[in-house]
Amino acid sequence: MRKTVFLLFMFSVIFAYSQPNEENKIVIDTVEFHFKFKSIADITSFVPQIKSGINPVAQKKINEDLQSYFQASSITQDSVAYVKGLFKEFNVENLEEYFEEVESIKEWRGEFTIGNPYYFGDELEESFKIEYLSENLLNIGISNQILPYGGQYQFFFESICYDLRTGNKLDFGDFFSVSKEALNQSLQESGYWFEWNNETQKTDKKPFGLYHEEYIIDDFVFGKEACNHFYFNKLGNEIYLMIKLKCVGKYLMDYGISLEKLKPHIEYFEFKNLFQLWGKTANSLIGQDYSKIGNEIVFEDYSIKHIGGYLLPKDSFDTDFGIAEYWSAEKRFLLFYKINDSKKTITDILEIDKKELKNRKLTEYCSTKNGFDSEIIAIVKDSDTEFHSKIIKAWKTNRKSGKFEKVSNRKITKCGNENYGI
Repeated sequence: MRKTVFLLFMFSVIFAYSQPNEENKIVIDTVEFHFKFKSIADITSFVPQIKSGINPVAQKKINEDLQSYFQASSITQDSVAYVKGLFKEFNVENLEEYFEEVESIKEWRGEFTIGNPYYFGDELEESFKIEYLSENLLNIGISNQILPYGGQYQFFFESICYDLRTGNKLDFGDFFSVSKEALNQSLQESGYWFEWNNETQKTDKKPFGLYHEEYIIDDFVFGKEACNHFYFNKLGNEIYLMIKLKCVGKYLMDYGISLEKLKPHIEYFEFKNLFQLWGKTANSLIGQDYSKIGNEIVFEDYSIKHIGGYLLPKDSFDTDFGIAEYWSAEKRFLLFYKINDSKKTITDILEIDKKELKNRKLTEYCSTKNGFDSEIIAIVKDSDTEFHSKIIKAWKTNRKSGKFEKVSNRKITKCGNENYGI
């Protein structure tokens, strides 16, 4: 007799978590995923999924990756592949033998959890927590508790940090540049051990070193096989780098240190803004990677915000250079950068006083007697014509030197008016 099996995979929205910042509201749903297979599997997982607040490409990338961390949403096989996996797991040839094997297990074990990959009466509990959320960063902690049949709970934890602009995952090196020795010293001098207090319903913060084991500290946050995961948390008015140990027995232990104590080692642009670590002025960005500096940069004297940018085409669509545009309350800033692999190194910065742009426009589509030149940037008198002919100031990007160079406005014949689609 031929047996037919059916796979049912569905999900439903449960509730949403919203970022408090209403201006750039990021909404995260908890979605209920079901994986059902009659008489064989019945698995439910509650999975975080971004609903709105970021660009669709990053949203899709993050949501698909998050599904891979939970039972029901991570099963990608069709019914045939899933059944074949069961057959291999139980060393049987068909469904009849599989059900016979299950009944045999029940006789000597007493329990069998249908659909649980930990079979044989083991229990698995999944949960997640949004550890840290900002306009640019999402940090989610995923916890699993496994109760082996007749045994004690085993605890597992994984922390994931997502760049909300790109959907990429970030690792420790994206946030800090620090040696193992320097981090260990900072933790011992200024770190804490954290424990939940059932009486006060608050987290107790105790001096580091009170409950840690010396040999474990050497592996903090370094390497994929390390016995720890890092995450971020806001405690009071301070953001903490938190470290959860996974190799200290049946409990997971949490340590942490305020980012204030790690300022010399911070690389992540959002945290640099928090402590104004970029320097006094925009010129301090020269040599930095443009792809890592963010849409807003806070200096000691002022802050600037991103307003656009473009690549510089030349010869067979070569686009190894680009211009990023920012502005502050008083100035316009053009960042000239060179692209090398995925790095965009800022080589020069052009500052233009906003007073110079009153009734004028800044444009990059200009021509000389030799024709169109994509490397020329000019301030022109605004006009309601196809081309602007009154050139006030002009610069040229020098790819060899990586600098902006002044160009005589008399060498510029005209600049296109973007209102005419030029």
